Amino acid sequence: MNIEEIKTGADLRQYTLELLAKKDQKIATGEYTYPTLLDYLLSLWTVAEQYKENELLTFQLIAKILEQAFIAPKKQLDWKELEKEPYVLPYDSKPNTPEFHNEVKKYPYFEKSIRNHVISLKMLLTYGAEKLEVKPYDNIFTGNQYFWENTNTEKFLERGSYYLDGEDDWLDEDDKLPITWFTLCSILNYGRFEE
Repeated sequence: MNIEEIKTGADLRQYTLELLAKKDQKIATGEYTYPTLLDYLLSLWTVAEQYKENELLTFQLIAKILEQAFIAPKKQLDWKELEKEPYVLPYDSKPNTPEFHNEVKKYPYFEKSIRNHVISLKMLLTYGAEKLEVKPYDNIFTGNQYFWENTNTEKFLERGSYYLDGEDDWLDEDDKLPITWFTLCSILNYGRFEE
């Protein structure tokens, strides 16, 4: 499948799986190694930032962002500064209001969300689960901001695109559910938390 063939969420999922399969073939021959998940997320942030003016996205553009993140430079961050505030609320409006639903579709929500993912993963890798009090029974509902189900790039992308599989009718058309920054943010969330 090529990018031009992507029309639905299920197509994006298939494209992602095929992309990972091609990389796995190169790994088997010693030609390739996956970037660490932290490096991948930093590169994803760099690529996504190039499209921040886009109000709406397409599944094709999301595929392009996900693929380019494998080769893009990593976003440079001041880790010491970020550690002072390891979590920022990604929205300003009251949850479950029309303002909230509008806000989460925009790039600033995505940027704050990926920032939270990146600093959380960096702290987990730096200090370890025990020091950050991540318990074996933690999950998305226990509220530990350092919990990660998937910490390698391939599993993260495989699980992140999982929820798209049943979205055959989720087309890039005006009369369907719009594809926004929230869609890409959902891939991050599913990649992090989905078993």
